Amino acid sequence: MTSSRLCFVARFAAVCVIVVFSAAVSSCFLLPREELPPAPPLRSAPEISYRTTEVRLGTIENVLTVSARFDYARSRGLSFGQRGGRIGAIHTQTGEDVREGQLLAELVTAPLRAEIERQRLEVRKAELVSERSVATGADRFQREIDEMNVRIARLRLSQLERELEESRIYAPFDGRIAFSARVVEGDHVDAYRTVFQIADPRDLVLVYDGTDMTHFRTGMTVNARHRTTELTGEVIQTPSTAPFDAPDDIRRRVIISPNTLPDEVRSGDSATIELVLERQDDVVIVPRDYVQTYMGSQHVFVMEDGLRRERVVEVGIRTPLEIQIRRGLEPGEHVVAP
Repeated sequence: MTSSRLCFVARFAAVCVIVVFSAAVSSCFLLPREELPPAPPLRSAPEISYRTTEVRLGTIENVLTVSARFDYARSRGLSFGQRGGRIGAIHTQTGEDVREGQLLAELVTAPLRAEIERQRLEVRKAELVSERSVATGADRFQREIDEMNVRIARLRLSQLERELEESRIYAPFDGRIAFSARVVEGDHVDAYRTVFQIADPRDLVLVYDGTDMTHFRTGMTVNARHRTTELTGEVIQTPSTAPFDAPDDIRRRVIISPNTLPDEVRSGDSATIELVLERQDDVVIVPRDYVQTYMGSQHVFVMEDGLRRERVVEVGIRTPLEIQIRRGLEPGEHVVAP
C-alpha cells in the first residue's frame, strides 16, 4: 500500500472517531437531567434531663412500729386452795362485776359442817374434863394431860374451819370476772385448779410480746393509737426487769402503762405502738433511693456546672423513705436520681 493511501485511511479513521464522540456528547445534552434527592436536615443532639431534688435540713426519726394489745394490769386466779371436791354452788359468771368479799363459789360442805359441829362438842367435852380435874384437885400430871386434850381438840376444830373457808371462793378486791371455768353444780374440781380470774377493768396496760422486745427499755416513752385515738405511755417492764419468780408469760413481755385510756377500750383490744429508736434534728436529709451502695461505700450523684458527678457520702439514720447524710453534701445542692 502506498503512503498516500495510508494517510487517507488514517484521516478517515480520525474523522469517524470525532463524529462518534460528538454524537455521544450531543445525546447527553438531549437526555433529561436526573435530580438528586435533597440531603437530610442535620439533627441537634437531644438535651439530657435529670430528676433531681434539693438537699435540705430537717428532722429524721427511726421509728419501730409494732402491734400490741390491752390487758389487765391487776388480775388474780382464784381456786379452792388445798381442798378439792364437788361444786355446791356457782354465784357469778364471766363478765360480771363483783365486790370485795363477795362469795363467788362454794363446794358441797354438808359433811364438813357436820364434822365441825361434832368437833365443837369434842372441844367442849375436853374443856369440861379439864375443869373437873381442877375442881376435884386431881394431881398435876392429870391436869396437864386434860389441858393438852383441850388444845388438841381446839387445833382440830381450827383445821376443819379452815377447810370450810377454803371450800369457798371470795372476791379479793372489787373487779370483773374475766374468766370462769366450765363447771356446774355437782362437778368435781381439784385443789388449786383455777375456777375464776378476777381483774380490775379500770386498770389496763399495753402488752407487747413480739420479736423486737430488745429495743424497749424501762422509762421509754411510747406513742400508741387505738382506732382513732392517739395515746402516750411509758415502758414499765421488759423481760430483763421482770421479777425473777414471775411466770414465764409475764417475763416474756413488754408492759406499757398508758397515761390515759379511752372509755371504749377493753381488754384484748389491739393498738399500734411506735417507739422512737433514733432522732436527729436539723440534719442533712435526702430521699433514700437517691443513695447507692457500692463496694461498702455510699454514693450519690450531684449536679455540678450542669454535669452529673458521683460523690462519696457518709450516712447516718436510715428510714424506709429518707436517709441522713453526715458528710459529703450541703443544704441547697441538688442530688440526681440514679
